[in-house]
Amino acid sequence: MYPHHTTPLAAGIANTAPNPVAMKSLALLVIVAVAPSTILADVPAPSPSSSPVTSMQNMPSQEQIFKLFQKRAAQARESLHRFRVAMLDSLMPDHRAAAGAAIAKNVLAATPDKDALVKTIDGLLSENERERVAAAMTAYVAEQEAMRPAFEADFAHEFPDLAKGAHPSESVAPLPATPPSASATILANWLLAAQPRPIETMTFAQSHALTPFTWSGPDTDQYRQQMRSGMLGALSPSDRPAIADAIAAYAVSADPDEATLAKRIDALLTAHERQRILDAYAQFSSQQKTEFAATQARFKSMSAQMPPDAQLPFAAQSMSDVVPDAGTGLVQMLLGGGGVTASFYPPGTDEVAP
Repeated sequence: MYPHHTTPLAAGIANTAPNPVAMKSLALLVIVAVAPSTILADVPAPSPSSSPVTSMQNMPSQEQIFKLFQKRAAQARESLHRFRVAMLDSLMPDHRAAAGAAIAKNVLAATPDKDALVKTIDGLLSENERERVAAAMTAYVAEQEAMRPAFEADFAHEFPDLAKGAHPSESVAPLPATPPSASATILANWLLAAQPRPIETMTFAQSHALTPFTWSGPDTDQYRQQMRSGMLGALSPSDRPAIADAIAAYAVSADPDEATLAKRIDALLTAHERQRILDAYAQFSSQQKTEFAATQARFKSMSAQMPPDAQLPFAAQSMSDVVPDAGTGLVQMLLGGGGVTASFYPPGTDEVAP
């Protein structure tokens, strides 16, 4: 029932008493706006407490946490970009092109098959390529781990009272190396992931703006599937190859630009295709707004029964009424749409976007 971008905060503060360990762990999260299928880091469970009272007065606000994230956003993007370049450099040119084509074929399928995609990519890779992709992932994970002290220092500086009660980070053994056998799944998961946003140049309101694509309610999956069917059904067989080529090029670009991809695809569409895509989006948007309003009403009713200092899982917001052009709507549907709060560590390699 929560917006994608506030799920970790909701999980951490909605129903628990203040917990310094859990709050310190929030410093290990960074907003990088990756694909919505990204697995979010688990917030440690609260320690047993003798007090049943839910007091939120000492908890950092979402805006305070966002400002903390902003300090390290550029560093996180640079790390992710190095990882992407290393993955792509691991592949022979013909294998890179074939992987992009396989990803495009899968994302445009009526029912994407992640297992088939991974199998196809795996069949392209040489043992040397598998080893290099795995090494790139291992290096990326190690780089993320190396950032931990800086995040903890930022948190301790901004929230000294909470940091005082937090347990110091335990020394841990180096994380295990990524096995080469996971390389195809890593490529399938990461190459089409949405790219990080420059949140250090954004306001809190901008970064947390709700759209039909970023809100997730009980029936959102069903609504998304209906929209997907409508949008893909709008594409003529003659236009699909060119659209697939555009997506393939995006998937294997070192610097993919979603806006450029959207413009390229929009230019390929006929007026009739554009209208059908926008009609599918309009239906999805209406369904999402109706469900969002109902969820807001439930939380408003709940708030009357909560302590005065309690925070709702998300601030009172309205959902954007901005209608995308057809190319943007199609691309957001295919790539997942919108930015999310991602885990400090990379997604599990068993998940494939979209």
